[in-house]
Amino acid sequence: MLLKIGCKMANSSFLCEDVTEICADSTIPTASMVLNMFGVVCNILNLIVLKTLDKSKRNGYFCVVVNIGISDIATGIIFTLYVSCDLNRLVVKLSDEEALVYQVVINILGVSIYFARNLILVTGSYERYISICRPFSVQTNKVLNNLGACLGTIWIVSLVVMGVPLATDTRNYCFSIFGSMPIDFNTQADMVFGSSITITLAACMILLFKTWKELRRMQKRATVGTDELIVKRSAQYILIVCATFYLLYVPTFLSIISNAIEGLPKEIAIVTRWISIYYQAIYGTLNILVYIVMTPGYRTHIMRLLRVKTIRVQPIENVPNNTVNS
Repeated sequence: MLLKIGCKMANSSFLCEDVTEICADSTIPTASMVLNMFGVVCNILNLIVLKTLDKSKRNGYFCVVVNIGISDIATGIIFTLYVSCDLNRLVVKLSDEEALVYQVVINILGVSIYFARNLILVTGSYERYISICRPFSVQTNKVLNNLGACLGTIWIVSLVVMGVPLATDTRNYCFSIFGSMPIDFNTQADMVFGSSITITLAACMILLFKTWKELRRMQKRATVGTDELIVKRSAQYILIVCATFYLLYVPTFLSIISNAIEGLPKEIAIVTRWISIYYQAIYGTLNILVYIVMTPGYRTHIMRLLRVKTIRVQPIENVPNNTVNS
């Protein structure tokens, strides 16, 4: 979400040159906060429910689903802090050094989480690819056998890889109309982040395409077992989550392109950036809905936890007269 619009300090403050007041119109950021926090609450509840699943169902795919949920929670919290009007008004009143430290820290966390999301989806795509296309190598695959450690390492690596370029050059940092998210970061961060998107997108496309081809072959079989249906749905879930995630970057790239074209009003870049932020706000909730729809067993588990019972009402003509009269 790196957008290049001229960004300089105004009167030694941390407001960008085109910003005279933090949250002059608080409606848009407040609505974004509400959507983000709703998604955070939903994902926390979802993780609690996932924890109640039988331990026999906690396989590699389960670890991927849990980490997707964790990344959605972390992203929702960071984006809430990004656009929080009250918080940003307090921060800009701090000294320049304190405001800069806050902005560096929150942006390292925000961009690192996005980087981690990319790697988690690649790992999930790889896990489904091995499980479906090379099932006989699942037991000997080192990545799948140490999937929990691999996913944990992703978070640390993401923090280091994105933290270094974001912290070394802070000349363009200022509080924009998007809150503490600067309109422009720096060239190093742009290159690292852009490269990560390109590489992970290519990896996901290759792995999921091969998995999709195998799913098509499975579908053409005369009989499909229950286990194969479960595997198929889990692969479809990862495919949908990846597709919807990378669609998130479409409005971001549109904002970059519209900003780069001379003569176009800057409002286009601003609107497309807000579209991207709102898309992000509903993405975590969308993931949960897709998972519930694609996993009938999980729906049943939720209903069991809620103790929802389906009551069959007999037609009136079949009910005994003494019961009706009573």
